[in-house]
Amino acid sequence: MMSITKQWVFHILTATVITVGVNASGGTLDSPAAPDNSSAAMYTLSDLYQRLEDGTAGSKRAGSFVQPGGTPSSGTMYTLDQIMNSMPALSGSGAQPGDILAGKTFWGLAAGFWGEQTGTMATRALSADSTTVQAGYYAATDLAAVDPDLAANNIATNVTLFGIAGCAETNSGGGSAYPAPVGKTGQTTVYRTGDDGSLQMGVEGPDPRFTILSDTVFQDNLTGLMWTRNSAPVGMQNWLAQVTYCNDLSYGGYDDWRMPNIKEMMSIVALGRYNPALASGIPFSNYKTSSYFTSSYHSGRSDERMTVTLVNGIIGYGRWYQNAYVWPVRGGD
Repeated sequence: MMSITKQWVFHILTATVITVGVNASGGTLDSPAAPDNSSAAMYTLSDLYQRLEDGTAGSKRAGSFVQPGGTPSSGTMYTLDQIMNSMPALSGSGAQPGDILAGKTFWGLAAGFWGEQTGTMATRALSADSTTVQAGYYAATDLAAVDPDLAANNIATNVTLFGIAGCAETNSGGGSAYPAPVGKTGQTTVYRTGDDGSLQMGVEGPDPRFTILSDTVFQDNLTGLMWTRNSAPVGMQNWLAQVTYCNDLSYGGYDDWRMPNIKEMMSIVALGRYNPALASGIPFSNYKTSSYFTSSYHSGRSDERMTVTLVNGIIGYGRWYQNAYVWPVRGGD
């Protein structure tokens, strides 16, 4: 029987280690192509470093390998330490897919979410029916559009909600405003010290004064009243017919329209303006120069009703059987 010496044992172990090392390698040691072939090109350490630093895409050589003309100088090559220091590391505070908008890609640093990830955060919309704001992504919006009730006349004086300063005073029971805010007349011309144009008393209107709620309806943010955008949705009729028309009107999604009283009609008049004498920015159409009926009557003449001429804002009177226009209104509680 052949004996095995220590020298043979050493050779056998050495051969085994070499074989295992070759079998455990990450890939072939053969060159992908000859040096004069562009397929043999590889990214440089500088390419790797810049990719990590600012995302710059590296570029391989396109032609044959060119022998360097001299030795590298100090600082012309990044070290492995520099490259390692540029690499991101695991972070417990790293973003996860639920933190990023759905469909957006990002590089995750959190354990279990390492590498390129895709966000899953939902896109949500605010609701006027709930105070709950769910976690998620919200597109830019106007809260007044989410809930038209977010208006100055619905917010108490000296209270500001989401940038809207309130102008409504409420009584202890939370009912009608006491005192009711009276808007400025709009008259600015001064004829004598102490007159309307000189003092310009009254509540300064909110900005914006008017909000367009639809193609057919707008709201006065000073009074809270809602008006039809068509200032004369029906032709001239007598007072009785116009009252009936307003009471039966279903328009813009509402069926509680009515004829405005004289104070409501005058609330949109601006005495400093002419033809029409209406507040600036009022979003209306179909302007008429003839008189408009109101629901208020002449206390001394039971057959006369108060009217307003929108050309100049003059208050007048018309008998109930005469014809005039009407501008429907709703609200005013």
